[in-house]
Amino acid sequence: MTFDSIDVVVLLPALLPLVGVLAVLVVDLFAPTLRRAPYAIALLASIGAAGAAIPGLGQGPGSVRATFCVAQGWFSYGPELPSVSDLPRSCLWEAGALGSTLQLLAAFAAALCIALAWPARARADVRAGSSSGQAGRSSGQAGLSS
Repeated sequence: MTFDSIDVVVLLPALLPLVGVLAVLVVDLFAPTLRRAPYAIALLASIGAAGAAIPGLGQGPGSVRATFCVAQGWFSYGPELPSVSDLPRSCLWEAGALGSTLQLLAAFAAALCIALAWPARARADVRAGSSSGQAGRSSGQAGLSS
């Protein structure tokens, strides 16, 4: 199977989150003690996907940017086609204004979710196990048992 054209720029809004997920998995595999690194990678991937979706917003009505295009006759079973120059093209990925708008909204929603889930810095009294925190927990446990 041969494609007439492969435009990676059209695929960036879909590829960047995929690359981000793979990077998060690799970082978590080799450095599991880094708490904020996966969040930072995911946030950068979602912001990058939002930025990559912006050029598609300028498409006019009915106008699309396409990639992975093949001749339509390629999908049919039967004898080999003598020439594909006169056949209409069928593209496996098309990015228009509506698709780019939805990708942009999804990327911003993902960035918002990542920002809300960002781990907070641990307070010094909780980390050190201060006596006031221990007293509060023991009195709370005593109240439950009575």
